[in-house]
Amino acid sequence: MLTAGFQFRPVFATGFLDDVQQTNTHQIFTATIEPALGYTFGMLIRRSFTRKISFETGINYIRRNFTLTCVDDSLNRTDVSDFGMVSYEIPLQCLVYVRFGERFYMNNSLGVSINWFASKVASFGESKDFSQVTYLNRVIANPALLANVGFEYRTRKAGYFYLGSSLHRPFTRIGTSVVKYDLYSKKYQTNVGVTGSFLTLDVRYFFHAQPIKKKTQNMKKKEDEKKGKRF
Repeated sequence: MLTAGFQFRPVFATGFLDDVQQTNTHQIFTATIEPALGYTFGMLIRRSFTRKISFETGINYIRRNFTLTCVDDSLNRTDVSDFGMVSYEIPLQCLVYVRFGERFYMNNSLGVSINWFASKVASFGESKDFSQVTYLNRVIANPALLANVGFEYRTRKAGYFYLGSSLHRPFTRIGTSVVKYDLYSKKYQTNVGVTGSFLTLDVRYFFHAQPIKKKTQNMKKKEDEKKGKRF
């Protein structure tokens, strides 16, 4: 069976292995980067090999959002700025189905995600004393681990409706934010790593699956006979 569809997913921080926030302290100020709500959407193609196993790929647009908080305790000064990162993803994952009813399935998948990032991102605090530039890891492809679990209802003619959750965890940092602080004409700087891991709430729709036609022996014989007549 072969089908295509589309999805929309809100993006949340994972909370695993210090992914909620990253902090670095300079001599006179502290910079903290915390993930904020983002989103991703795109299209998917699914190819079924058996009733229980399928392969899924596609292309997605991902928008990660972050909040940078800088604090100078000596002057009791705090500044906040928001910035976002854009990337494009090609997922490659294997799905395994568990059938709960006539049309109700549980899906489990595992695979990798190949990501490409856009250009570096800059932002300024409200007071303009703090600023940051995030340099993204713009190699040929940035791989990440993909894991997913969800539930799918398959109608007779209206397609498949899916609700689930996914974990997206890059194998390496996706970038580094260089945070600068201007104080009395002096400039101070510190670096904060950006991991880029996130969880999503997945809402998907697939069009009605079309069976992949296989040639029967009779059809093959007829084609061979036609070829024989031509030659």
